[in-house]
Amino acid sequence: MNIRKPKLDPNALAPDISLSAHSVCPLTAPLQQVTRWGPPGSWVMTGGPSIRNWIMSGTKYPYWQHEIKVVANEALQYPSGWQWVKGLLGHRIYGGAEGLASKA
Repeated sequence: MNIRKPKLDPNALAPDISLSAHSVCPLTAPLQQVTRWGPPGSWVMTGGPSIRNWIMSGTKYPYWQHEIKVVANEALQYPSGWQWVKGLLGHRIYGGAEGLASKA
């Protein structure tokens, strides 16, 4: 009796891995919606004002106290140094001169 072991196709796992990574670290598009909670500052979360983003932001401000803006990809920087980990959660540093002042 000859028992065949199933072969693992590495390409079969690619969609699962890419979907998992996308949910943890959103990709930055040419125009990106960003959200921030609390007083004006340079740290933002990629994406809209979702409960997930609010939790991942680690903010002490209430969920409903947020600002939303669509910014160019070039205005966002990935965190550097030890804070690169925050980038995996969706944090970016916004370098726009006008700040985030518009509410949606």
